[in-house]
This record gives sequence, C-alpha cells and structure tokens, in this order.
Amino acid sequence: PTFYTLYVDNWEYDPVLNTWSQKADFPGTARYGACGFSIGNKIYVGTGWDPTGTTDFYEFDPVANIWTPIANFPGPPRYDAVGFSIGSKGYVGFGYSPNFNDFYEYDPSINTWTQKANFPGGVRQSLSTFSINGLGYICCGADAGSTMYNDLWQFNPGTNTWTQKSNFPGLARYATNGFTLNQMGLVGGGWNISQSLNDYYLYDPFSDS
Repeated sequence: PTFYTLYVDNWEYDPVLNTWSQKADFPGTARYGACGFSIGNKIYVGTGWDPTGTTDFYEFDPVANIWTPIANFPGPPRYDAVGFSIGSKGYVGFGYSPNFNDFYEYDPSINTWTQKANFPGGVRQSLSTFSINGLGYICCGADAGSTMYNDLWQFNPGTNTWTQKSNFPGLARYATNGFTLNQMGLVGGGWNISQSLNDYYLYDPFSDS
C-alpha cells in the first residue's frame, strides 16, 4: 500500500506582500527528494524518487511561468541529492539509492552536464549547501549505514578541488537547512539519530569559523 502522496504543484512566495501564488505545475512525474538550484532569474529542478527512478531535469522561468526540459542529469537515478549554483553554473551531486559521492556541473549556455571531482569525504545524502564568493560549501549529511557527519567542505570550481574546512560545531546530523546570508553560511536544523534539532550556526568563510 501507498502511505504517502507525491505532488507536482509549484508555489511562489512574495516577501513584500507576504503572500503565496500558485504557478505552473512541475511537468515531470510526481516525486520526492528532488533537488534544485537557481541561476540568474531561472530555477532548475530534477532528480528525486518516483516508482521508476528518474534523472530528468527542468528549467523554470518564473516570469513566463513556463517549464522547459533540459539535458538529463548524467549520473544514476537518486533522491535526496543536493544542488547549488556558483556564478553562471549549477552543481548537483550526492544522494541516495544507494549513496553517492559523485558531482556534476551544469552549464545552461550550452545545456551540458560535466562530471567534476568526486567528493573525497565519502558517500552521503541529505546534506546542506551554500555558496559564497565563487566557492561552494557542503555540510553534514548521512551515509547508507546511518553514520552522520558534522564536517564542512569547500568546492573550488576553478581548480576542481575539495578542501575540508572547520567542522560544523553542533551535533552530527542530516536533512539540515543551509543558505547564504550576508556573505556567510547559515546551517542548522535537521535530524540526529534520536531527535529533531533546531539549533543554527553562522559560518564565516574569511576566518573559517
């Protein structure tokens, strides 16, 4: 039996008016655990779990309210992957089914994916991400054996290299939230093996603290 319902609806939040507006439905199959990123004024969403496994990806134009299919994600099907953008490129990797440590770059100008250096910290899923000053960061996550992490890594797209930075100071966890705020990273929430968490920490990339 099915104990959950999957959705394709898509909503826009206006922080000035504090209102939500429904937009065009996601055109792929209903799924969970998809990932996405934004470049300029476009949004990109793909991967995730549906009953057959999927690698499709789509571009959303919020002004025209139109979805357009783009080149499929080149890695194996997965869910709970992560995505973020650095400048004019998007990045997607990690995820479950089973767990992965592969990593790919998307160039919308030529609609092409390129595999980049694998993450050296091992396979994992449900990480958080943010990007600052042309560099990407991934934090926390879990592997298929339920080992949870509190490490932080920096990805440099210019050199295609990963560098470990100061560990996240809270408990190891997965399914965290992460975003950029005033040239700093904010990471928190998530799940430790026995509890939901609501603590948050601000990361300063200039002092690595």
